[in-house]
Amino acid sequence: MKFKRLWPFLLLLLLLSGCGIVEPNTAKKTATPYRQDPTQGVFTAKVSAKQVAQLVHKQLPHTQLLKISLNKQGRFYQYQVQARSKKQYYRLSVNAMQPIITKQTHTQLSRTNAKREVLRLTGLKSLNAIKQVAISEINDGHIVGYTLNQQNRITSYDLLIKSRAHHTVRLRIDAKRGNILERQQVGKL
Repeated sequence: MKFKRLWPFLLLLLLLSGCGIVEPNTAKKTATPYRQDPTQGVFTAKVSAKQVAQLVHKQLPHTQLLKISLNKQGRFYQYQVQARSKKQYYRLSVNAMQPIITKQTHTQLSRTNAKREVLRLTGLKSLNAIKQVAISEINDGHIVGYTLNQQNRITSYDLLIKSRAHHTVRLRIDAKRGNILERQQVGKL
Protein backbone atom coordinates (compact mmCIF):
# COMPACT_ATOMS: atom_id res chain seq x y z
CA MET A 1 0.00 0.00 0.00
CA LYS A 2 2.76 2.42 0.91
CA PHE A 3 4.57 1.59 -2.35
CA LYS A 4 1.57 2.64 -4.45
CA ARG A 5 1.57 6.10 -2.79
CA LEU A 6 5.35 6.52 -3.18
CA TRP A 7 5.52 5.38 -6.82
CA PRO A 8 4.79 8.80 -8.44
CA PHE A 9 7.24 10.46 -6.06
CA LEU A 10 10.00 7.91 -6.82
CA LEU A 11 9.39 8.30 -10.56
CA LEU A 12 9.68 12.07 -10.25
CA LEU A 13 12.96 11.69 -8.31
CA LEU A 14 14.36 9.37 -10.96
CA LEU A 15 13.47 11.79 -13.74
CA LEU A 16 14.88 14.79 -11.89
CA SER A 17 18.11 12.98 -11.10
CA GLY A 18 18.66 12.25 -14.79
CA CYS A 19 18.14 8.52 -14.62
CA GLY A 20 14.77 8.42 -16.35
CA ILE A 21 13.10 5.36 -17.68
CA VAL A 22 14.47 4.33 -21.01
CA GLU A 23 12.50 2.23 -23.43
CA PRO A 24 14.57 -0.66 -24.69
CA ASN A 25 15.69 -0.33 -28.30
CA THR A 26 13.81 -3.07 -30.09
CA ALA A 27 14.80 -1.94 -33.58
CA LYS A 28 16.94 -4.41 -35.45
CA LYS A 29 20.55 -3.34 -35.60
CA THR A 30 21.72 -3.27 -39.17
CA ALA A 31 25.43 -3.35 -39.50
CA THR A 32 26.73 -1.67 -42.62
CA PRO A 33 29.32 -4.08 -43.89
CA TYR A 34 31.63 -3.07 -46.73
CA ARG A 35 29.72 -5.47 -48.91
CA GLN A 36 26.70 -3.14 -49.13
CA ASP A 37 28.65 -0.03 -50.18
CA PRO A 38 32.25 -0.78 -50.99
CA THR A 39 32.83 2.71 -52.38
CA GLN A 40 31.73 5.01 -49.63
CA GLY A 41 34.78 7.31 -49.70
CA VAL A 42 35.24 8.08 -53.40
CA PHE A 43 31.54 8.49 -54.00
CA THR A 44 31.30 11.44 -51.62
CA ALA A 45 32.89 13.51 -54.40
CA LYS A 46 30.28 15.75 -55.99
CA VAL A 47 32.46 16.67 -58.97
CA SER A 48 32.92 14.04 -61.68
CA ALA A 49 36.03 13.43 -63.76
CA LYS A 50 34.11 14.75 -66.78
CA GLN A 51 33.43 18.03 -64.93
CA VAL A 52 37.11 18.23 -63.99
CA ALA A 53 38.09 17.81 -67.65
CA GLN A 54 35.67 20.58 -68.67
CA LEU A 55 37.03 22.88 -65.96
CA VAL A 56 40.64 22.30 -67.01
CA HIS A 57 39.80 22.90 -70.67
CA LYS A 58 38.00 26.11 -69.72
CA GLN A 59 41.01 27.31 -67.69
CA LEU A 60 43.65 26.06 -70.17
CA PRO A 61 41.88 25.80 -73.56
CA HIS A 62 44.70 24.31 -75.64
CA THR A 63 45.82 21.55 -73.28
CA GLN A 64 45.61 17.81 -73.60
CA LEU A 65 44.74 15.75 -70.52
CA LEU A 66 47.20 13.02 -69.58
CA LYS A 67 45.86 11.73 -66.25
CA ILE A 68 43.06 12.40 -63.73
CA SER A 69 43.30 10.97 -60.19
CA LEU A 70 40.95 11.22 -57.23
CA ASN A 71 42.58 10.65 -53.84
CA LYS A 72 42.12 11.70 -50.27
CA GLN A 73 44.19 14.74 -49.29
CA GLY A 74 43.92 15.06 -45.51
CA ARG A 75 40.20 14.80 -44.71
CA PHE A 76 38.94 15.70 -48.18
CA TYR A 77 39.08 14.29 -51.68
CA GLN A 78 40.99 16.17 -54.39
CA TYR A 79 41.47 15.52 -58.08
CA GLN A 80 45.06 15.65 -59.31
CA VAL A 81 45.26 16.41 -63.02
CA GLN A 82 48.21 16.21 -65.40
CA ALA A 83 47.95 18.02 -68.72
CA ARG A 84 50.19 19.41 -71.43
CA SER A 85 50.24 22.03 -74.12
CA LYS A 86 52.81 22.51 -76.87
CA LYS A 87 55.56 23.66 -74.49
CA GLN A 88 54.17 23.36 -70.95
CA TYR A 89 53.41 20.51 -68.54
CA TYR A 90 50.66 21.30 -66.00
CA ARG A 91 49.72 19.86 -62.63
CA LEU A 92 46.40 20.98 -61.21
CA SER A 93 44.44 20.20 -58.04
CA VAL A 94 40.65 20.39 -58.21
CA ASN A 95 38.27 20.34 -55.26
CA ALA A 96 36.11 17.19 -55.41
CA MET A 97 33.12 18.90 -53.76
CA GLN A 98 32.89 21.96 -56.02
CA PRO A 99 34.50 22.56 -59.40
CA ILE A 100 37.31 24.87 -58.30
CA ILE A 101 40.98 24.65 -59.24
CA THR A 102 42.80 24.96 -55.93
CA LYS A 103 46.37 24.73 -57.21
CA GLN A 104 48.07 25.03 -60.57
CA THR A 105 51.73 24.66 -61.46
CA HIS A 106 53.54 24.32 -64.75
CA THR A 107 56.99 23.45 -65.99
CA GLN A 108 58.61 23.12 -69.36
CA LEU A 109 57.38 20.05 -71.23
CA SER A 110 59.87 17.17 -71.04
CA ARG A 111 60.41 14.63 -73.82
CA THR A 112 58.85 11.92 -71.67
CA ASN A 113 55.65 13.90 -71.06
CA ALA A 114 55.56 14.97 -74.73
CA LYS A 115 55.42 11.27 -75.73
CA ARG A 116 52.71 10.23 -73.26
CA GLU A 117 49.34 9.20 -74.66
CA VAL A 118 46.49 11.69 -74.41
CA LEU A 119 43.59 10.66 -72.17
CA ARG A 120 40.49 9.85 -74.22
CA LEU A 121 37.27 10.39 -72.29
CA THR A 122 34.68 9.44 -74.93
CA GLY A 123 32.67 6.24 -74.67
CA LEU A 124 33.72 5.44 -71.10
CA LYS A 125 31.61 3.45 -68.67
CA SER A 126 30.41 5.39 -65.64
CA LEU A 127 32.25 5.12 -62.36
CA ASN A 128 29.14 3.39 -60.93
CA ALA A 129 29.38 0.68 -63.61
CA ILE A 130 33.08 0.24 -62.85
CA LYS A 131 32.18 0.03 -59.14
CA GLN A 132 29.97 -2.99 -59.90
CA VAL A 133 32.88 -4.71 -61.63
CA ALA A 134 35.07 -4.02 -58.60
CA ILE A 135 32.40 -5.37 -56.21
CA SER A 136 32.16 -8.60 -58.19
CA GLU A 137 35.95 -9.02 -57.93
CA ILE A 138 36.55 -7.80 -54.35
CA ASN A 139 33.39 -7.70 -52.27
CA ASP A 140 34.93 -6.96 -48.88
CA GLY A 141 36.52 -3.54 -49.38
CA HIS A 142 35.90 0.01 -50.45
CA ILE A 143 37.40 2.22 -53.14
CA VAL A 144 39.61 4.93 -51.66
CA GLY A 145 40.95 6.42 -54.86
CA TYR A 146 41.05 6.02 -58.61
CA THR A 147 42.97 7.19 -61.63
CA LEU A 148 41.89 7.55 -65.23
CA ASN A 149 44.90 6.74 -67.34
CA GLN A 150 45.76 6.02 -70.98
CA GLN A 151 48.30 3.29 -71.82
CA ASN A 152 48.74 1.25 -74.97
CA ARG A 153 45.66 2.96 -76.46
CA ILE A 154 43.49 1.70 -73.59
CA THR A 155 41.78 4.11 -71.21
CA SER A 156 41.57 2.46 -67.81
CA TYR A 157 40.34 3.05 -64.29
CA ASP A 158 43.03 2.15 -61.80
CA LEU A 159 41.11 1.60 -58.56
CA LEU A 160 42.74 1.50 -55.14
CA ILE A 161 40.63 -0.69 -52.84
CA LYS A 162 41.14 -1.17 -49.11
CA SER A 163 39.90 -4.59 -48.13
CA ARG A 164 38.63 -5.83 -44.79
CA ALA A 165 41.07 -8.69 -45.12
CA HIS A 166 43.73 -6.10 -44.18
CA HIS A 167 45.30 -5.54 -47.54
CA THR A 168 45.12 -3.00 -50.33
CA VAL A 169 44.38 -4.07 -53.88
CA ARG A 170 44.85 -2.17 -57.13
CA LEU A 171 42.43 -3.13 -59.89
CA ARG A 172 43.00 -1.93 -63.42
CA ILE A 173 39.72 -2.00 -65.37
CA ASP A 174 39.17 -1.16 -69.05
CA ALA A 175 37.10 2.05 -68.94
CA LYS A 176 35.26 1.28 -72.20
CA ARG A 177 34.64 -2.47 -71.94
CA GLY A 178 34.53 -2.89 -68.15
CA ASN A 179 36.75 -5.96 -68.02
CA ILE A 180 39.53 -6.40 -65.46
CA LEU A 181 42.96 -5.95 -66.99
CA GLU A 182 45.09 -6.42 -63.88
CA ARG A 183 44.77 -7.19 -60.17
CA GLN A 184 47.64 -6.53 -57.80
CA GLN A 185 47.94 -6.66 -54.02
CA VAL A 186 49.93 -3.55 -53.12
CA GLY A 187 50.30 -3.78 -49.36
CA LYS A 188 48.95 -4.29 -45.90
CA LEU A 189 46.84 -1.66 -44.14
